[in-house]
Parts: sequence; structure tokens; C-alpha cells
Amino acid sequence: MATETTELTTADKIAKLEEAGWPIAWDGCHKIYFLPDEGRRAMAESMGYDIYPASKLRECIIDSCGLVFVTKLGYNNPDFEHEWNIEQCTEDIYEAAEATS
Repeated sequence: MATETTELTTADKIAKLEEAGWPIAWDGCHKIYFLPDEGRRAMAESMGYDIYPASKLRECIIDSCGLVFVTKLGYNNPDFEHEWNIEQCTEDIYEAAEATS
């Protein structure tokens, strides 16, 4: 019997990140990282990123340039993967960010 999987929409991913409440790091242009642990927060701070609460995620997306992405800050490539990553230049990211959760 096949298992049905549902793919999260961009709006779903934004809502899940807000619900998780993890802080985010933003470069003020297009790089947005979510920080699910203190090690990632320390890494982002050491790299000079501004840290914001999850409640600012939509605002950061809307204020980003067209190259915007939202991903987990990773220490190495396998650690970077997360089901809530929003790839760079996702077409509906601004629409999803402007929608009310």
C-alpha cells in the first residue's frame, strides 16, 4: 500500500517557522536563516547577521530582494537540509508572506 505524502506549500512553511518560534538571522538583503538551536544562533551572530524573533519572518521576506530564501543555517551540507527550507527565488514567497497566518 502506497503512503500518501503531502508537500508543504510556501505558506505552510512560513506558518510552521512562526509556530516553532525559532529566531531568524537576516542579512538585510535576501539571506534569511532560521536558528533552531543556540549553536546556530552563535554562528549567525559571529558572522555579523542581525537576529530577529520568528514573528518578524514575514516582514524580513517582504523587505528582501528577489533572491530571497529562508533556510536552516547549516554547519555542513547534510545539516542544512530541513523540510521547511524555502529555496531561493520561490515564485510565491512574497504572496505567502503577505497572507495572514
